[in-house]
Amino acid sequence: MEGTVGLVDIGSNTVKLVIYKINNGKINKIYTKSIYLRLFNYLQHIYFNKCIISKDGILKTKNILKDFKEELDKYNPKEVIAFATYAVRIAGNKSEFLEETKDIFDIKILSDEEEAMYSAYGALLDTDISEGLVFDIGGGSLEICGVSGGKIKHYNSYPLGTLNYGEFFKNGVLVDEEGMRKKIKKHINPASTSDKIVGVGGSVRALVKIIGKRRVSKNQLNEILSKIKHLKPDDISNKYDISSKRSETVVSAGIVISEIMDLFECKELIISEYGIREGIIYNHLNMGI
Repeated sequence: MEGTVGLVDIGSNTVKLVIYKINNGKINKIYTKSIYLRLFNYLQHIYFNKCIISKDGILKTKNILKDFKEELDKYNPKEVIAFATYAVRIAGNKSEFLEETKDIFDIKILSDEEEAMYSAYGALLDTDISEGLVFDIGGGSLEICGVSGGKIKHYNSYPLGTLNYGEFFKNGVLVDEEGMRKKIKKHINPASTSDKIVGVGGSVRALVKIIGKRRVSKNQLNEILSKIKHLKPDDISNKYDISSKRSETVVSAGIVISEIMDLFECKELIISEYGIREGIIYNHLNMGI
């Protein structure tokens, strides 16, 4: 395939439009736009563990998608791939969501397996890891994949995205790190260990601006966390040139990563520039989504 392809990513934290130019099997990002809708916060619990996306959440998503459609029309892409992840996947009214948006985009809701696999595939394209773990932390969920021989062997998905820890923060500042770590440990029970772990996701990539590099040891990560975990989001944003919305989730992402590295006895974190969108694009080019 040659030409341009648009991707619409409806995540729990952001709704993102990315347009890629494809040439000789290579992809080049030529346009990107992110809206911090935080669809996860529009999930309304109705009983037990059942939840729905509120009418307001659906309406705001539709308005964003209409704006994206206008932007895409300027580029006249050969194809548009639109997908949704955790917040839409767990919603009891996802069929209503799809019905309300079908005239704008044909949206595919990714399963937890597809979300994990595409994210891991994107990370494998960007890094030299052949053995270890790949994780993707979004706003709603955390996916962890085991990699062996450069192939994805297994995966797990957990409700441990960066927007799941409000009770451990006060006015945006971490106040109960121990409680947050206990919540993570309650869900994750490692069956093996790994020296290296590759991280995917916007909040993970934001750590690069704080750390200053894409590879970091567990001790170095914890040193960085000790400097930022009691800062206000605005202070993090100003000091490290991170967007104000992203600065609200970077500490929770860092704590999750630190705990994962402890649980799996990882010595090194590698931060991938690629993720789920690049994984989907390359998979689509080779074998179809």
